[in-house]
Amino acid sequence: MNSDQIIFWLSAVVSFIAMVAIIIRAGKRPVQGETPNGVSLAEVAAPWLTAAAAGFILAVKRSLAATYLFLLLIGHRAAAAAKVGLHKIENRFLRLIEAVRGRGRRSRPEERRGAVSFFLEQIKADKAETARRPNRR
Repeated sequence: MNSDQIIFWLSAVVSFIAMVAIIIRAGKRPVQGETPNGVSLAEVAAPWLTAAAAGFILAVKRSLAATYLFLLLIGHRAAAAAKVGLHKIENRFLRLIEAVRGRGRRSRPEERRGAVSFFLEQIKADKAETARRPNRR
């Protein structure tokens, strides 16, 4: 054993002997206000109940903090998922708007139609077909 361990063991033995001496001396003296039967159960249980209540309160505080942190993480992940979903929806609407304007991606890139979209070409074709049909009214 090294010197630190020897000092530790000597201090432990001395403190144990001192505690035994205090207990023996206290047993010989009468305590003021003590009942003839000794210490009541409430006086013995009070420190244990206090320690148990303090431990319970600490456990509740820590669990509430952990729950709060967990809910923050879940909220962050839900917000990130909503952001991704809204971005996808926005891109779909943007592609639809660009297709109507004639600037969107075409299904066949080899066909060059200029700046006119397929939607506008269909409207132009329907107008031309309507003009060729005789009016039956």
